[in-house]
Amino acid sequence: MHYLKSLQWRTYLCVTMSFCLTMLAGCGGSNNSNSSIPVSGLVSLSLTHSNPLPGATVKAYLWPDITTSIAQALSGTDGRYSMNLPSSAGSHDVVFTAEKSPNRASLIIARFPSSGKNDADIDIATTMAAELVINRALQPPVPATLNGPAIETITAEFRKDTGISSADLSTTGGNMPATLGGGLPSASPAATFAANNKPILDAMKTVGTPRHKHYRGAVGKGYGAGPSRSLA
Repeated sequence: MHYLKSLQWRTYLCVTMSFCLTMLAGCGGSNNSNSSIPVSGLVSLSLTHSNPLPGATVKAYLWPDITTSIAQALSGTDGRYSMNLPSSAGSHDVVFTAEKSPNRASLIIARFPSSGKNDADIDIATTMAAELVINRALQPPVPATLNGPAIETITAEFRKDTGISSADLSTTGGNMPATLGGGLPSASPAATFAANNKPILDAMKTVGTPRHKHYRGAVGKGYGAGPSRSLA
């Protein structure tokens, strides 16, 4: 009888502990889902997204650290990718790269929305803009944040450049630098277009400065922005 009572007691404990562990695991899964930010988009080697890039390694970086990725994914056969960013990426500037040798495309999303984003498309225009902006922003003093409106302006202007509608994005060609942020080679059509485009020139002066004049040069005051920068 004593043995049966002991066995029943142990069985009860096992069932109770299993139930508790199941509940805890369920809570943990819920917390994990709430602590990540979904992002998805298309990787394309064109302006019109007519040339998707399958099998590209897509990585996300939290600016200004563009060497340690915070998330990674692989684009599918249709060129689309999806990943989850850590919650720390919310409201921060995020840099994306999509690489499949010898090609590299990139994208900057300033103040990444904490709710996520399903149209983080990476293409020729976003790549040219990212190369220009990162190259300028990496010049000391490196700003802690980037100017989202300036990046959007530069990207929009590149979308108007029919000369780069099917530009070579290989790092061995004449349009792309060997490393991210190396700047557009001076002989590339994109560099010529940028140098002759007033909206791009104006936007480049404040790539590390939020639009509102109150924030200009506010390094050390909680805004994280650097001083205005001249393209010259």
